[in-house]
Amino acid sequence: MKKNMLLMALLCYTTMSYAFTVDNITYTIFDGNKVRVTGLNSSLVDVVIPSEVTFNNQTYSVKEIGYKGLSSKPKMETLVISEGIESIRESGVNANLKLKSVSLPSTLLEIGKYAFSSCGVLTDVVFPNGSNLQSIGEYAFNNCKKLKHFEIPSSVTSIKSYAFYHCEEIESITIPENVTVIEEYSFAQCTSLETLIMHDNITHINNSAFSGCRKLFNIDNNLPESLVLIGESAFSGVPGFKHLVLSGNLVSIKSSSFSYCDNLEYVWFQEGILSIGQAAFHSCAKLKYIVLPSTLKTVEQSAFGGFSNSNHIARTFIFLADEPCQTMFHWSQDYWGNNYPDQNTWSFGKVAEGDRFYVKESAIDKYNWSVASKNIFYQIPFNADLDYSTDYREFDMDFQRAAESGNKPFVATEYGTSHVVFTSIDSNIVPAETAIVIRKQNDENTWFQIAEQQGAQLDMSNYLKGLTYSDEISPVTNDGQVNYILYHGKFCRFNKTGFLGDHKAYLQLPESSTGTNCSMIFDDNHTDGITDISEEDQNGERYYNLNGVPVEKLEKGIYITKGKKIIVK
Repeated sequence: MKKNMLLMALLCYTTMSYAFTVDNITYTIFDGNKVRVTGLNSSLVDVVIPSEVTFNNQTYSVKEIGYKGLSSKPKMETLVISEGIESIRESGVNANLKLKSVSLPSTLLEIGKYAFSSCGVLTDVVFPNGSNLQSIGEYAFNNCKKLKHFEIPSSVTSIKSYAFYHCEEIESITIPENVTVIEEYSFAQCTSLETLIMHDNITHINNSAFSGCRKLFNIDNNLPESLVLIGESAFSGVPGFKHLVLSGNLVSIKSSSFSYCDNLEYVWFQEGILSIGQAAFHSCAKLKYIVLPSTLKTVEQSAFGGFSNSNHIARTFIFLADEPCQTMFHWSQDYWGNNYPDQNTWSFGKVAEGDRFYVKESAIDKYNWSVASKNIFYQIPFNADLDYSTDYREFDMDFQRAAESGNKPFVATEYGTSHVVFTSIDSNIVPAETAIVIRKQNDENTWFQIAEQQGAQLDMSNYLKGLTYSDEISPVTNDGQVNYILYHGKFCRFNKTGFLGDHKAYLQLPESSTGTNCSMIFDDNHTDGITDISEEDQNGERYYNLNGVPVEKLEKGIYITKGKKIIVK
């Protein structure tokens, strides 16, 4: 009997020694002189969790906010967690309905699962400079609908699923460079999120990661090339995408990943992508230009659908594969059991009269049996209304037939203070992403086509720059280059920042070497821009340098006479 009483006394002493309360905060010892916070007086309004606490002449280091240690305190409005504390455990501060601001220490390494979930009026979470935070757990700030100021520390390596789900007031997010995976629903329904900055190390953006972020306009349309996965509905409903360049590292675009992206106009699927999931771009009402790679094997049902003929914008599809994917079509059977592609379930949705499907000339017959046969072409027109136009494409362009009529592609290889020399491409095959000027001399063959074979890379300079999609061009670049736009047969300096259209090129030259306008000189003895030569001069043997100044004596160089270029060696 005495032994049992002694054992009970020892147990009570041991239990009491592991938990104690100081200044209305309850601590529990868990490792020598380390303690975690496990309770709080519910009447406290402004709470400071100290880094050290003394009890019975023993000093303890406070290292954690324990499981539900500060949870559901009805009057707490502010919380300061002191330096030295390293972890906020699961549900550590959750469901505090009056908590407005939190200050966290640089020593904090972990914010656990549900740590601040459902703190409905929490607006500010502040980290000091030099924060060492590494992970933000699942549902950590879920349903913090008033959370507005939260800068994720650069030290963070992991943001778990649903971490900021339904944080409806957050306006800006920068993903730290050490985060490689954006987990499912981590920022979904952040309905005030306007700006998202991602880096080039991200490999996975999982299901619904940013779905429902309906104010997300400031986002880099060129998603990280490191991406290997974009999950289902990852960006569904995001309005900020206007142009998308999707790297071939992706391999697969999952279902509904960009559905209802209302401002999306352009998508370039680069070589390497194998499949596009069901409804991936469903109901993207402004989508008008799509480049599909030769590696593509599967385009699932309604990947580009979601329209009726009444609201259908004319679209251009570029198919670079030698033959169509069988999975572009969904089959039905007629009365006799014959299979035929069903337009109602075709991967590209309803085909309107203005839709254009461009393929290689050699592939026309292979594509023509599809439901869109009357809309399939191989001749891609350029601007036949102008003597000079520019172009820039995602694929190799074949100008051989156009060149036979004198409609040739050129690149800018030399320049002076008021002129640019343009050199023709001998093969008339323009490599992908090469900016060109097209000189039209004939109304026949004012088109090019997708090259059957890849063009050789150019071995000459090219001062032309190109855009696959409309973008803003400034007069002068940050490094002092001057931009020129083609206008009435001359390249004229941009006088203010403006937009250049889809698949257009512009000239970019060093500021120190250029004038206001640049005349064009072509290497096949055709020139433009010397317009002040008198009739007498035209009939005589007057010579002009490339600035249009008459010269008396010819030396080694390039001159213009009678509207043509000559070279003196």
